[in-house]
Amino acid sequence: MKTFRYFLNISGALLAGSMMMATSCSDDVALPIARISLETDSIFTPAIEAALNVNLEANCDWKATFSDGCNWARISMRESTGSETLVLSVDKNEEASSRETILTFSNRQNSAVASLVIRQNSASADGLVTVKELRSLALSDNYTFTAEGLTRGIIVSNTQGGNVFENRTAIISSGEAGNGILVATDKQLLMGMGEEIEINLKGATIGRGSETGQVEIKAASDDEIKRTESSRVEPVAISVSAEELASGRYEGMLVSLEGQVATADMKKSNIAGLITIQDQSKNTFGMVTLPSATFAGNAVPSGSGTLTGIAVYYDGKYCVAPRSVDDIKMDGARYDGGITYPYVLSFMTENANSKGRYIDFVKDTKVINNSYIMTKDGTGVTLKLNLSKSSNEFLFWADDSGHHNLQLGTFSEGPENDVTFIFPLDEDLPNGFRLQFGWGVQKKGCQNWVVEYSTDQTSWYKVSDDDITFSIPTDRPYGSGKNYFMYSYDIKNPQASLERRKTLYIKLHPANNDGIHGEPVASSGSYGRATAHSCIIIDRIPAFSTTKPAGAVWFQPFDNLTQGADYILGDRLCGLLNFCGDDIAQWTQTQSMGLTGKNVRQRPGYAQIGYVESVATAHQDLKCEHGELQTPAVGAAGNYEVTFEAMAYKNHSVFSKAASAQSADYGGDSRKAVIEVVGGGTINGATTFEISDLDYTKFNQYTFTVKDAKPTTYLKFCGDKDSKFSRWFIDNITINIAK
Repeated sequence: MKTFRYFLNISGALLAGSMMMATSCSDDVALPIARISLETDSIFTPAIEAALNVNLEANCDWKATFSDGCNWARISMRESTGSETLVLSVDKNEEASSRETILTFSNRQNSAVASLVIRQNSASADGLVTVKELRSLALSDNYTFTAEGLTRGIIVSNTQGGNVFENRTAIISSGEAGNGILVATDKQLLMGMGEEIEINLKGATIGRGSETGQVEIKAASDDEIKRTESSRVEPVAISVSAEELASGRYEGMLVSLEGQVATADMKKSNIAGLITIQDQSKNTFGMVTLPSATFAGNAVPSGSGTLTGIAVYYDGKYCVAPRSVDDIKMDGARYDGGITYPYVLSFMTENANSKGRYIDFVKDTKVINNSYIMTKDGTGVTLKLNLSKSSNEFLFWADDSGHHNLQLGTFSEGPENDVTFIFPLDEDLPNGFRLQFGWGVQKKGCQNWVVEYSTDQTSWYKVSDDDITFSIPTDRPYGSGKNYFMYSYDIKNPQASLERRKTLYIKLHPANNDGIHGEPVASSGSYGRATAHSCIIIDRIPAFSTTKPAGAVWFQPFDNLTQGADYILGDRLCGLLNFCGDDIAQWTQTQSMGLTGKNVRQRPGYAQIGYVESVATAHQDLKCEHGELQTPAVGAAGNYEVTFEAMAYKNHSVFSKAASAQSADYGGDSRKAVIEVVGGGTINGATTFEISDLDYTKFNQYTFTVKDAKPTTYLKFCGDKDSKFSRWFIDNITINIAK
């Protein structure tokens, strides 16, 4: 049986009895007067099954009895001594009238007595229609009541949290499936969660709401909705599975599920909209937070736990709409305590030193090697240091407009110092992995570095065959928002077995103590720090296989492009957001498939048109090289149907600063793209076609028709040359001959 609990404290001041002690050596002792106390002598409960707390204060033994052999009410403890908090439970009243019983507490001598009259409303009085019966009337079409009738229900939604459909209130008449419904009103009801309402059904309509997609009832007027005399309750959520939620049987009811935010949604900046939740078996369901919710701007929860809320139909499926931030209790460890791919350990800050957006910085000023970075998402990803005394420094800086970095000491003893990233795994990596990160050093820092990996911290393997994995260019120190370098390595045949529930360790250390200034790194002095910059990414080695659309005469899915950082990963990338692969001039024939152009760069599975050099340029001085991508001639005459997918670039990692310190690309690149027809043909009577609504966070598909094309016709995809910054992404270009 599903039970709804409400908490009604029935308590009173316990009158202290005085104990008179004999002044002689007599065994006679005056005992305190026996007392039992309750705060009220009667309550009125709604018709549904429910539970409430009863606070009993007593200084003596007691027992509890119900009158008339009552079998519909129970107390959690039948007898005891002294004060207790008891739970009183009542069953749903299926009878045609209200019912009553008396709960009496008394001691053995019957010298102390307290009674509680319990009255319960009826769920099936004459003319009373249950919510389940109401829902059955809305199976095929809207229904209007012409006869007299009433329905009752407990409010389970919370208007104060704001996460409700406009002028809608969710009520239930039982804790069993099929007993939830939305009440539509002209104005939002001013009644609170847990109150029982009664609706006059004459003239009321019921059906699926066009705005909500859910079964709703609307009274003839708001005045036909009244609050009953029943005590206010605190509904208890019904625990359901993802499959049960998806069935729709709990629509409009208060439910709870166990889960964690799916990895793909961890990058979202807040919980507004639809967030995908997955349970331990990786079944998924949605958490929906409407823009009107007071907590819509809250961060995406990073751990696992319990999600409570109203079961609502949203975006084509049943989801959970939390009533307040207290319904999102998801701060436990993520399942299996490990990462799925792609994974970004981000050094993004909140525009303040040592304050991470996605990581916690724990610094021990006395013992630097006790300092560490711990991710906030519950995966257990950690960064630890092994520094000598002369390298005793560890700083976490917010370095102007998104250049976030960890200053990791001087590493003056060369290979004896290291930094280790610890990644617990929740997925296998049998075919290897891709490692990407940002790195730099100050003007007297170590030039040559080695990157190794391990699963046991005993056997270490280099990510490349060279003794030196990478070298910072001479006289290119990190500073003034520039000269951080981005590195990418594909470990295709790992020498360690990378299996789920193992741990991947990534270690970086100097190959020697050669400095970028041409001298050995000193054991003391300033400006010798190494800098872990922006983020570190662990991912599978990219591989794409897109099916060619039927009938396409030319199709470029960009499947053979694999370099660069995936822009879709968002602000966690920080400065690596702008990390592209080779320019189109270096692409192989397999990669280009006849495409040509300028300032077109690789991204994993798509291309970027337009390029900004950000490594060697201070962020205030960034400039955009506008791009142009040209298709080959299709070689056929007729009308072309062209589709492609596109998305615009926005620097998600920057802060709002004074103009003199602000990144030049703050605010986002142009959302415009221009397509030009060359060699014959028109689009809507012109040779150019303009798009002005590119999205910053996802690819959208665009379609146009080229009329009267010739065999020599080709297309140019260009950026907005009138804008200061115009970087955008393109994927899946398809050309068909119109029939």
